[in-house]
Amino acid sequence: MYSKDFDGIPITFLKSKRAKRIIIRIKPFGGVKVSVPLFASYSSAENFVLSRINWIKKNNQKCLSHQNEHRVFEVGESYSTKHHLINFISHCEKELKVVKYENTISIFLPVNDNIKGAIIQDEIKKEIIKTWRIEAKEYLPNRLAQLALINGLNYGKVTIRNTKTRWGSCSHLNNINLSLHLMRLPDKLIDYVILHELAHVKVKNHSPAFWLYLDKICENAKLLDQQLKKYNPVVF
Repeated sequence: MYSKDFDGIPITFLKSKRAKRIIIRIKPFGGVKVSVPLFASYSSAENFVLSRINWIKKNNQKCLSHQNEHRVFEVGESYSTKHHLINFISHCEKELKVVKYENTISIFLPVNDNIKGAIIQDEIKKEIIKTWRIEAKEYLPNRLAQLALINGLNYGKVTIRNTKTRWGSCSHLNNINLSLHLMRLPDKLIDYVILHELAHVKVKNHSPAFWLYLDKICENAKLLDQQLKKYNPVVF
């Protein structure tokens, strides 16, 4: 295995028993990696990279932009959810370890691994999502019930999901789905999303009649909707 720069892009080459052809992979936080079959030479792999350099530049830039949108967690820092404090600590073991005590979560990261790499960062984010899921299941159904009662609205089932395309939805049977990523929002925007979905119990579309009704149960609904657009359920 070795690395070499091509037009300022560091590219790692490594032999692979499984590879049946030369494969270029580009991942956020993982960089550009080229898998080379045992029967192929590194020089042939470099020539292949040169033939695909424009494609590599384009997709590497996309990954860099993707990286910049996402937070990278490091040893020594902390991350707060609504009800938990998560600390990141290094340790000498090979595996990531999670210790929970009351509202504090300690995530021990392998000191010899690339902590900023995609594998460790993905494991960290899985643990954070687990925490949001716990908080969401404790908070969102209760808050939905409260706001529905205040406004005299009835709904069907409520489901909490790890949805990344929308904050919430209301089915034709008035079942309400809420994203666990709502726990990343300020309380006023959580309430806005819940009231937005409750308004669909009365009006199933986004017509002027819908917004008129929503504004009755949620003051400044249009303004809150604009504020919500500043957040992205995919990125954290």
